[in-house]
Amino acid sequence: MLLAVLVALTLGCGTWLLRRRFPALDRAANGIVGRETGRSTASAPIHGRCWPSLGFLILIAALALLEGIQPYYFTQDDALVSELPGILVGCRGVWQGHWPNYNPYVFMGSSLVNFGLYSLTYPPTYLAYGIARNVLHD
Repeated sequence: MLLAVLVALTLGCGTWLLRRRFPALDRAANGIVGRETGRSTASAPIHGRCWPSLGFLILIAALALLEGIQPYYFTQDDALVSELPGILVGCRGVWQGHWPNYNPYVFMGSSLVNFGLYSLTYPPTYLAYGIARNVLHD
């Protein structure tokens, strides 16, 4: 299944690149799906407007499949021992109500938020931590 998703993504990207490189191929592809280049997006047929949604669903399916086959795929190797501990200390500190100025587990108290290395000033980091902690119980 993962191989099929990767092949579909590769073919889709290759087709997009070829359409951008060769205008005649672009016009032929627009003729196949029933769109002319002069039309607006609102008047395009429904099958022409669903491609971004389909691509997003394929991306979500590929990530879910990857997580199902090999859990914690994105927290392996270097990320497991260098980035993840700093992010966890910072997010746990904010979750408990104090701003994590330093990490007590590195060099007997190394700066944490001041470095800007762990994305602790980036709000989606806390959103992801909240989802992982409360929704996924992880």
